[in-house]
Amino acid sequence: MKTAGAALILISFTLLGAYLGERKKRGSREIAAFLALFRYARSQITTFGVPTKQIFCNFENEILKKCGFSDALARAGDGEIYFNAFTEAFDFVSGGLCIDDETKKLIRSFGDVIGKSESGEQIRRIDAITSKLEESAKSAEADAKKEAKIYITLGFSVGAVIFIMII
Repeated sequence: MKTAGAALILISFTLLGAYLGERKKRGSREIAAFLALFRYARSQITTFGVPTKQIFCNFENEILKKCGFSDALARAGDGEIYFNAFTEAFDFVSGGLCIDDETKKLIRSFGDVIGKSESGEQIRRIDAITSKLEESAKSAEADAKKEAKIYITLGFSVGAVIFIMII
């Protein structure tokens, strides 16, 4: 019975480590998805001169759909996507994202830009946000790779120590 309990603890800690490592990877993927959205919005403004309420209509991203952002964005403003819709949608899903608070603030600041000034000013500000977000994305990806291994190793190690102590 002790052995079964100890084995259960070992497995639990190993799975906890894997879960925490996967959350770090998920955060990195979420940042990359928002970065893709910002690049898409920029191209819609510069290339096609799309009106604000139509910028996001044709953008699809599986990660943003999975976290609920795409649906929240479509619902914001009673189905019409414009002005504060981005901020409202982001606020709705931000609690469930695996992104650090500083990066969340940066992503949220995009809502202060889109549709709130003439296109040249929007592009300049979108480029500044995108540049900072690219740095965050690179850092998050590197951290995710490194820390995912650490979490798994740490979870297994703690579980193994407890396993040995029980037996």
